[in-house]
Amino acid sequence: MYFRQNPNQIAAQSLVLRLPLHPQKSDHLVPTPLGPIGVAINGVPLFNQYAGPNRLLTQEIDSFDHYNGHPQMTGMYHYHVEPTSLTSRYGRDALVGFLLDGFPVYGSEEGGKTLRSADLDEFHGHWHKTTDYPEGVYHYHITADPPYINGVGFYGTTGR
Repeated sequence: MYFRQNPNQIAAQSLVLRLPLHPQKSDHLVPTPLGPIGVAINGVPLFNQYAGPNRLLTQEIDSFDHYNGHPQMTGMYHYHVEPTSLTSRYGRDALVGFLLDGFPVYGSEEGGKTLRSADLDEFHGHWHKTTDYPEGVYHYHITADPPYINGVGFYGTTGR
């Protein structure tokens, strides 16, 4: 595997992210922006599958550290792909975070199966029961193939 030292350095950040307490499906498509699209359970921001405007993630994937994160230009450490610091600790089927629409994000496994993007809908998720939501909930999954965390946009209405 090739590694390219990221020229950016991690710097302290102060973020305010608003997530709905009771997430609802959106009536219209809202694409994810560059920058934070959610937050991992350890407080690290989740970013979408792009390295920048019109730049695929493959442009910078070699600069990820051993936890699959890296800092951007202002020093904000973040994940675009599976946060291995969380999945190695809690399991690849564990809750790893929430997107800005309030819906949960889980690791790449479910029911003993490793999921791929083709197993999920256009938003990169699906609806059913989870350990954390025994009544059922729409939820996203991280996969090893693009788009990694989120598909065409948010399934739900983002926080204001």
